[in-house]
Amino acid sequence: MKYLIMVAVAILLVACGQTEEEQGAVDHIEQLSPIEVELLYEEALASGENMTFDVLVTQNEAPVEDAREVIVEFWQEGAKEESDMIESTNEGGGVYRVTYEFPEDGLYFVQPHVTARDMHRMPLYELTIGEE
Repeated sequence: MKYLIMVAVAILLVACGQTEEEQGAVDHIEQLSPIEVELLYEEALASGENMTFDVLVTQNEAPVEDAREVIVEFWQEGAKEESDMIESTNEGGGVYRVTYEFPEDGLYFVQPHVTARDMHRMPLYELTIGEE
């Protein structure tokens, strides 16, 4: 009888270990999947007025609502050293929002700096403001 109980306990421990191991593998795969960062904005961009920019952060097509940092950098062509760094507000659903006023028409660069889930992404966007 004692032998039968020891065998049953051993089988139970092996079964539980496999479940935890499988779960660990799933968590590991999710951690390895890169975060995706997309800048969303209205097509009509104009100088001299506040514009809203949303940064959508996802991982495995699911919203990332726990980003550690989402800062958006704006600069005019040829003036990177004079860039503006704007901290976002978390709007929920993986959306982080900033507003920015372009001082004049021209070519601008916008670069979200996103740190989430031990990853950092910095996609670069080129925007033409006004009639160019």
